[in-house]
Amino acid sequence: MKTKRLCLCRNLLGLSIDTSINLDGDVISMNKAMIFIDGSNVYHGMRRFFPNHSIDYAKLLSYLSNGRYVVRAYYYGSLDTRSPNVCKHQEAFVKFLQHTGYEVDVKPLRYDHQTRREKGLMFL
Repeated sequence: MKTKRLCLCRNLLGLSIDTSINLDGDVISMNKAMIFIDGSNVYHGMRRFFPNHSIDYAKLLSYLSNGRYVVRAYYYGSLDTRSPNVCKHQEAFVKFLQHTGYEVDVKPLRYDHQTRREKGLMFL
């Protein structure tokens, strides 16, 4: 049976599920997952909608994988290098994520004069 590979995406924190579809159109799960998390989006969403809660990123990884083998889990974020105390906490958080199994890509925040802007990441 020949198969074509297709990546199906859920729009929940960027969960990408690797599946195969055979030539008859039947979906065959390969029980693999790649997880992509936009840290800034999650952080600001939590602050806005759930200000008194926090995320357990180890449990989140387990929840999003839903029993599938996690090929990779990526966390994209930023560091506020102008605020040493904030940066120190962010660096500790990055180390925690790496220890938990995430591959972390952080960039310094960009500033327009004194206003913080997004990090300006673009990835496919």
